[in-house]
Amino acid sequence: HILACCCNCEDLDESVDKLLMGQTVSSSLRQNFLLTLEDRLRIPWPGGARKIRPGLLLALTLIPGSILIATINAYWTFTAFTSLYLLLFYLSKSLQKANFFVDCVIVTIITIFLIFEYYVVPFLEILIHENVIFFLLYVACIGCMLLAVKRSRQLKGRIDSSVRYCSMCEATVPLKSRHFVWIGTCVGEHNRVVYLLSQLLGILSLMYSANLTLTTICHPFRVYKTILLPDDCSEVYVQFEFALSFVNAVFSLSISALLLLNVLYELLRTLVCKRR
Repeated sequence: HILACCCNCEDLDESVDKLLMGQTVSSSLRQNFLLTLEDRLRIPWPGGARKIRPGLLLALTLIPGSILIATINAYWTFTAFTSLYLLLFYLSKSLQKANFFVDCVIVTIITIFLIFEYYVVPFLEILIHENVIFFLLYVACIGCMLLAVKRSRQLKGRIDSSVRYCSMCEATVPLKSRHFVWIGTCVGEHNRVVYLLSQLLGILSLMYSANLTLTTICHPFRVYKTILLPDDCSEVYVQFEFALSFVNAVFSLSISALLLLNVLYELLRTLVCKRR
């Protein structure tokens, strides 16, 4: 009610009333509130105020904020990332049409890359060709992801018996397609190959950068010739630069593990669909 003095939003008022009375806030009410917030949230800009997506602001707060909290110690690393993933999982079930998840992916991609390039590489332990390999894998992953989205948009306006309309991405897609909120599009026979390729490239780039980071800030041991693995990382929380690099590596490994599970699920789902 106090916020109504600054912003007359019926959806916000009704949501607060329901929360105070212990009632469930419907998904349509949450969606309408986010749309209203997105329309009214603006920043001053030459030539007129510009809109700011609430999802982008939330992503810019959640992702870097969780990483910074995780640099305190091992306990906070576990707590911050566990809380982050649980929150994102909950939101993915309740905010199906929001661009927030795409914003989270964009912020995550940029954050991981910047920390690696501006904190890990300056330790001067990573060779130039290793950095180039990571960069190429990273760019290839992003390129395949964008190609998967582009192929979905190319089906827009197509009408026949082999397609259906997806209300989430507001486009026509093949019948057996499934919507992914993290890239804001459907994945089906038209783009499954490039989508899975983007996931595999993402796994490789994240695991490679994590290994480079951990063997830089931790005590490494030689596995075979120039192949190193981290051994002792007990002192990484002593200095902020080391802690930030270590947390970034842990974050990368956790994402690569989730991507691997997603790839295995998609491959299994594809095999089951073909047998039917």
